[in-house]
Amino acid sequence: MDSSTNCIQDQAVDDKSYESILKSIPPIYRNGFNPPLWFYWNTVTSNLWGNYDKLWSLFSYVFHKHSYPVAGDTCPDAILLDYQTGSDKIEYYLKGNTTLYRMMEKLDAKPIVLYCGSFTCIPFRNKLQLIQAIANEFAEYCDFYIVYTAEVHTADGWIIGGDEISTAHKQPKTMKERLKIVEALQKFSPVSIPYLVDLIDNNFNEKYDNTPLRLFVLENKKFSYVGGPGPFKSTPEELRDYLIDRFKPSSI
Repeated sequence: MDSSTNCIQDQAVDDKSYESILKSIPPIYRNGFNPPLWFYWNTVTSNLWGNYDKLWSLFSYVFHKHSYPVAGDTCPDAILLDYQTGSDKIEYYLKGNTTLYRMMEKLDAKPIVLYCGSFTCIPFRNKLQLIQAIANEFAEYCDFYIVYTAEVHTADGWIIGGDEISTAHKQPKTMKERLKIVEALQKFSPVSIPYLVDLIDNNFNEKYDNTPLRLFVLENKKFSYVGGPGPFKSTPEELRDYLIDRFKPSSI
């Protein structure tokens, strides 16, 4: 796979400002996702023939009846795992000492920005540092969270040939497996934004319809901003424009 469409690890950019991070990202990830034609062909056809898991994943995605939220809709409640930091985070969950996060319990505080996706989604992981830069700019006004959901391109599903991360991970069947992939993503592209993890029943994804990636702003228990569906219309630049217009920060 061409390096411009592969994963971008935490880059050695001295200036971590929004502008510098945006410049460091390959053009295909700016203002959505605009890959070359060969990438579409590779995504659909690689490892396809005889791979019934991939055929089923393609069929399920194409014919899934989406229920995308729109700005002004009331936010549905969902339960997420508050991902703990520290070396014992997985054991912390398995021992039952979990902190489960109900969306509605946090929606009376500051507006919340959610960046939703998974490690095996190439555009999602390539834009993490850009989301971090936006979070740094608007920390005074919003709480930012990464909502980690089901994988989209796995070795036992809709695999993307040539992508080492897609071929390395299977779809988790337990929370322990999902949390291990979250840990791998954190090592790959470290950010300070806290993670909330969808439970293995995927209740958040079912209610917010965020597959494969999505951006939301929640305020007063309603959606105040709903980004376009990923991967092609999920645009951090548009989110930033919305936040500038909404909060009018003097420093930007």
